[in-house]
Amino acid sequence: MAQSSTMSISITIPPSQLSEAAATDAASPPVKGPPPAIPNYASPPPPPTILATTGSAVKGLLVAARDGSDLFLPLKAALVGIVALWDIFDVHHAIAAPLVH
Repeated sequence: MAQSSTMSISITIPPSQLSEAAATDAASPPVKGPPPAIPNYASPPPPPTILATTGSAVKGLLVAARDGSDLFLPLKAALVGIVALWDIFDVHHAIAAPLVH
């Protein structure tokens, strides 16, 4: 046969501390207005904008031109630099964007 046991804890607050707590609560002003909005991190990201889609297409075109311009070295050198700068900007933007919003 199983025995059940219960435990109770009794806490006694002296009246002097109880009145101080009540006075502190009474002195604080009530909060007015709606609570602050909590961001919903579970929601899906917004769809890409026209500018982001166009930028991605232009970068793809530059990468394809860079890879196909082996016979014209000045063009290849310029495209390597442009794509490298574009990659640096993309990484910086991906890191800084969540900090701004």
